[in-house]
Amino acid sequence: MNPRAFSPRAVVVLVLAGVAMFAALLWQVGGGVAATRSDNGGAHAAGTGLNGFAGLSHLLQGEGYAVTLGRSEADWHSPGVLVLTPEVYADGEKLTKAVNEHRRVGPVVVIAPKWQTMPVDTRQPGLRRGWVRVIGTELPQWKGFLDDVTVNTRGFGTGARRVATSLPVPAPVLPDAMVVEVGGGARLRPFARAQGQVLAARYDETIPLTTDDEDEGEPEAEHLLFLVFEPDLLDNYGLSHADNAIWAAEFFRRIGEPQGRITFDVTFNGLGRQPNLLTLAFMPPYLAATLVLGLAVLAAMWRGLLRFGPTLQEGRAIALGKASLLGNAAALIRRARRFHVLGAPYADASRARLARALSLPRQMKAEAVDAAIDRALAARRASGLVSPDFGPEQSFTSAAAQLARAQGEGEILALARTLHAIERIVIP
Repeated sequence: MNPRAFSPRAVVVLVLAGVAMFAALLWQVGGGVAATRSDNGGAHAAGTGLNGFAGLSHLLQGEGYAVTLGRSEADWHSPGVLVLTPEVYADGEKLTKAVNEHRRVGPVVVIAPKWQTMPVDTRQPGLRRGWVRVIGTELPQWKGFLDDVTVNTRGFGTGARRVATSLPVPAPVLPDAMVVEVGGGARLRPFARAQGQVLAARYDETIPLTTDDEDEGEPEAEHLLFLVFEPDLLDNYGLSHADNAIWAAEFFRRIGEPQGRITFDVTFNGLGRQPNLLTLAFMPPYLAATLVLGLAVLAAMWRGLLRFGPTLQEGRAIALGKASLLGNAAALIRRARRFHVLGAPYADASRARLARALSLPRQMKAEAVDAAIDRALAARRASGLVSPDFGPEQSFTSAAAQLARAQGEGEILALARTLHAIERIVIP
């Protein structure tokens, strides 16, 4: 047997490396490595700019809440508090759908956008990816979502301003009171105001829109809906003030369960993801195929571990020297099925070998050579040096002529053996 190609230690290393790479592949497929980076300067829970809510997410994690990012519509049905931070031109009907579906399992907080921003040049010293520069403001345009609520901007002077709040904590601070986003509507129950303007409120559906309504109002939903019109109360810009962080923690403590779950939706910010292949592999109807594939892998591993005997040592794919040439030529002829062209060349080669052995002149014709070979063959047989049972009784002339006309594979082989036997008799 040839020595092993790999030592046992090398085999173990290769197997472990393969397992590690396969695990990394599964992690990449499950985590979505090709997804867009979250710190893109947007106003969402992964945004690290002044308009983002990454600070709020970390604050609530520190308070003991289970904070997650909702990247699909399936997360709308998760229990706990759902925080929505839609873009300015978000789909109002889709936003209504998200709010209504989640209010069956938990309260909803909708934070309106305000700032228009652009990414900073990270090539400048001290600037990081995800930071933004404010270039203006823009009001939300959510047609189809709470159309009875209006949103505008007001100015309360330069610098920071405190707001009035109904929560039993220090009042939060408006970091920029020049442009403040406020809301209005008959169904709003404010819990944060500034000079009589509503900055944050609970949306109360039990209050009729007009006094002329015949019914007593819409039925109250199981869980509440909160609207935060001024995002600087909760975004990174506002949480630079400690009082804002205290106010935010108290706000979520009152609407959510202690140590509960808070989901920050990012599907309205372009960071949603479709179910990945790894997730689909363990969901019906693909689960059956996954189980079958797993059983096949286990069977292959078991068969490999219980292999009987050493590995088969195969011969050379290409033989050495003349054997290689003969083998290749024979394989080519056999594949082409051109046996009928072999007879005459073989007879001529046999005639040439016998002519050289008998020292016949080169200029002799084939008929004369055949006659000389037949006389030598008869003399060898008459001398008694050759056993009567050895070799054919046929003459060389007859065998060579038949071989030149032969067509079948079996006939050609039989006549070639006859000429070979004659050569062994004539050539001592």
